[in-house]
Amino acid sequence: MTALSYAARDFVSESDHRLLLATQNAPTWVLRSIDMQRRKAGKPALRSGRFAVLDKPRQLIDKGFGLIAGLAAYGVSVPTQCDYDTRLLPESFSPTAFCSSVMAVNRGLESVWLAIGHNEHAIADTTSGGLSVRIDPRYGLEFWAKLGTSEEHRRVARLARSGKLAVSVGFLATEQETRMVAGKRHRLITRAELRHIALLDTTLAVPAYASSRVFHSWGTSSSAVVNTLRRARLAGFGSAVRLKLDRAAK
Repeated sequence: MTALSYAARDFVSESDHRLLLATQNAPTWVLRSIDMQRRKAGKPALRSGRFAVLDKPRQLIDKGFGLIAGLAAYGVSVPTQCDYDTRLLPESFSPTAFCSSVMAVNRGLESVWLAIGHNEHAIADTTSGGLSVRIDPRYGLEFWAKLGTSEEHRRVARLARSGKLAVSVGFLATEQETRMVAGKRHRLITRAELRHIALLDTTLAVPAYASSRVFHSWGTSSSAVVNTLRRARLAGFGSAVRLKLDRAAK
């Protein structure tokens, strides 16, 4: 008799013991099916430790689809228009451009919402606490949002994990200037009022700011936020360097 069977006989009935031995090499889907039937019958899990791991994805989904976090307006955009400036110019935000807006949001004086696309259908907002924003001294506006269990949140998590989720911002520029960069005109927005953050499915839309990256985490703790933002910064920096080299080569 094996050590496994001796241990099993200390905790389960003879019939459970035989089932335990018979399913030692069974595939995961068989084990899960057996365990589901036992729970329906009010019996304890046959392999409690193993099935706790198998049930983890379901437990996570029941609580929500984790969180997304990323850079909102980092790098240099494709040529675009801005408010009353109808010229198609490459554009960038200074890291402190949204400082006043973020301060007002964090004091509860203003609210910003998160949407799929540029619209007013919010899937999270700063008033409810589902959306948070901050300023990084190098990367500018950053955000993170806790995802619930809705189909929209499921879609957002799926797109982020597949690398197909981009981000844009709805804003009002209050201070901007035009500079010459490498012999070409460039628009720099130095102060802006943040209205909303828009998530973009890259299979349907081309983001203006390719270096603004969004990542997903199943965890929702403060350390998960920190680590996910770190991934976004590293990916955003790498993307910005590649785009800069590509533009210099043209």
